[in-house]
Amino acid sequence: MTDPATDDERAAEREELLRYEAEREARRRRRDAASRRAVGWIAAVALAFLLYDSGGALAEAARAGRPWGTHAVFTTAAALGLLWLLWALVRGIRARHRR
Repeated sequence: MTDPATDDERAAEREELLRYEAEREARRRRRDAASRRAVGWIAAVALAFLLYDSGGALAEAARAGRPWGTHAVFTTAAALGLLWLLWALVRGIRARHRR
């Protein structure tokens, strides 16, 4: 038969390990959320600059009668990327409010 004191010690160790693992998981989730926010902002700024620059180049090329297809593709891609980031932001806000 096992000693009750030993069983109590094992249960306490098990509880401590479970608590430690839960704390690690909470820290990981907070760190991942902060990383996602930072990457989202960096991507938004880069796409906004690309949209501004490509849109200006598109307008200039169209006015000058030069080929403008490549500029239109980049402008569209940047606009779609920004719309996708906006959609992801709204989806995240809605998910947080449901909790």
